[in-house]
Amino acid sequence: MSKHDELTLNGKQYGLQPKRIKPTYLYAASAVGFSVLLFIIASWFIKDGANGQGQVAGIVLDSNNQPYIQGASIRFPDLGKTIKSNAQGLFTSEGIPAGAHRIEYLVDGRVVGSDHATVLENGISMLALKPSTTKIDQKKSSSFASKPAASKNSSTTVRPNDLVNSENNENPSSLTSGDGIKKQPKPDPNTPSAIVLASNIENAKFTLGGTILGLGNLKYSPLKPGTYKYEVNAAGYKAKSGTITLAVGETKTLELELEPLSETKKIVTISAEDHFEFGINSLKSEEYESAISDFNKALEQNPSYAQAVYNRGLAYQKLRKNAEAHDDFVKAAELFRMKKEYSSAVTSFNRALEANNKSTTALLGRGDLYLAKGEEIAALADFDTVLKMDKKSYQAYMGIGRARFQQSNFKLAVENFKNARTLSKNDPYLYQYLMLSYASLSDTKEVKKAYGRFQEIATENQRAALAKDKRFVVALELAKRP
Repeated sequence: MSKHDELTLNGKQYGLQPKRIKPTYLYAASAVGFSVLLFIIASWFIKDGANGQGQVAGIVLDSNNQPYIQGASIRFPDLGKTIKSNAQGLFTSEGIPAGAHRIEYLVDGRVVGSDHATVLENGISMLALKPSTTKIDQKKSSSFASKPAASKNSSTTVRPNDLVNSENNENPSSLTSGDGIKKQPKPDPNTPSAIVLASNIENAKFTLGGTILGLGNLKYSPLKPGTYKYEVNAAGYKAKSGTITLAVGETKTLELELEPLSETKKIVTISAEDHFEFGINSLKSEEYESAISDFNKALEQNPSYAQAVYNRGLAYQKLRKNAEAHDDFVKAAELFRMKKEYSSAVTSFNRALEANNKSTTALLGRGDLYLAKGEEIAALADFDTVLKMDKKSYQAYMGIGRARFQQSNFKLAVENFKNARTLSKNDPYLYQYLMLSYASLSDTKEVKKAYGRFQEIATENQRAALAKDKRFVVALELAKRP
């Protein structure tokens, strides 16, 4: 191909030009996908010998189950650690000690949701954090953050013999706590319920309603009121199970003593790899429900087992459960990408689009992956497709801008970054890209404007990081000229 050739893709023409290597481009080229690739790059800093640590990564969603692009805080309250999500709603942590940890989702300093994650040594735990309230911008979110999970008078301790069914607990006002004081009737319906596990085994696994909530003696919240089946088990001990009923705003402590198994009853542990192989065999035999069960067991032991997630998606697809298949393929793609297995990640996104050809999540993810691989034309096609479905997609405009930047087409990059700015004006990474683009065009005035806005909205850590980043040497020089 020559310099002036054109390529038609998806009904649009793209001009081809050789890449020009400029000093400012060299500064930017190593990490031009800054906002999205932060999600990938952060995982590189955890070494193989993590010394008892793992990683937590995922996405924060708004009340409409869309990525929250305004920037949220993800806090580990028991560890005193806080991380930020990027402009695509993605986040990744540094080394987190192996074990179960509570995670809080904050917007503007208010807790709007919480969850638990079980971190495996040298593993990656994936999460999708959602707000617990109706809308994360409602004022009542702040009251959720300040309220305890239950008041003193609504906290009870239960043992297996004390647990009753929902027929006996339909009227919360008739219940009393251990000191005989009646509980307050009609608590705030927005107050979450909670369970505190208190077992004699520190790392026992707690399953509620068929969902594994975590490991260890922790407070599990927020939970919806209702009656749940629970199970608590640990290797070498008899599992304990039963039912537990939670009223609105109630916190119950579940006291359990697990008994050791006799030597003759101890079962040889089956590894995650064994369960994976069982699942593959069931998949080949067209026993899809059995395959899903085996892949679930593999993922209980290794939540970041990308191949298990991908093959579970195949089983769902065979059962025509396209929604479940789509979600598994997207999750597998993100896991593959974090491990730098880009071909497998592309295949997973392709499968997700087979399950749902209108999935903007899969298109945006695949477009970001193409950018990471330096395939800007393919990335542009995916981002353009998203804009045809959603003309107000901030991520699509950012993606096109980044693709044009990588092509050294800085004028078109600026145009798309400005389109993104009309949809969201509070993303620091957007102004970083504008600084780099305007610096490449030698537009000192606009570099100063972008830098000024960045300084206004960026955190102290973000400002310090930019000052040390060699990609911004030229841009900073222009921004600080008198």
